[in-house]
Amino acid sequence: MTCTQEVLDEFNVKLEDLKNQSNDIIEWYLKDIANRKVRVTSINAEIERLTLQKTRESKRVDQAEHLVDRVFARVYDGKPVNIGTFTVSYRKSEAVVIEDESKIPQVYMKIPEPLLPKPDKTAIKAALKEGTTIAGVSLEVRQNLQIK
Repeated sequence: MTCTQEVLDEFNVKLEDLKNQSNDIIEWYLKDIANRKVRVTSINAEIERLTLQKTRESKRVDQAEHLVDRVFARVYDGKPVNIGTFTVSYRKSEAVVIEDESKIPQVYMKIPEPLLPKPDKTAIKAALKEGTTIAGVSLEVRQNLQIK
């Protein structure tokens, strides 16, 4: 089968049309990526703002609880009292206070499970680049897309 110049020209036109379509598709994805990055940045800023607000509110709650505790202890001698829709009282609890950890007998000490060794990828990579063969390991060259 022989290709005429007319067939080759028609093929080249179709190929150029496909190239233009793929450029449009890639451009759409690039715009979508840029928009999503802006949204992620905006979301991160909102998370930071809300975290700061949460911290402030938690401090105010702690301060108010401390004030109520002091007033309750002094004014009501710690006896249960109903104030509006609230009931204020003390509940007993017990807590162990460690004064000197070194004096505690071993039988009362928890021994954490040993840490399992993990591969040191930086050292492995350096050794592989120097030509060392390491069983169960290989160096893979990857192509990472970069968008600026």
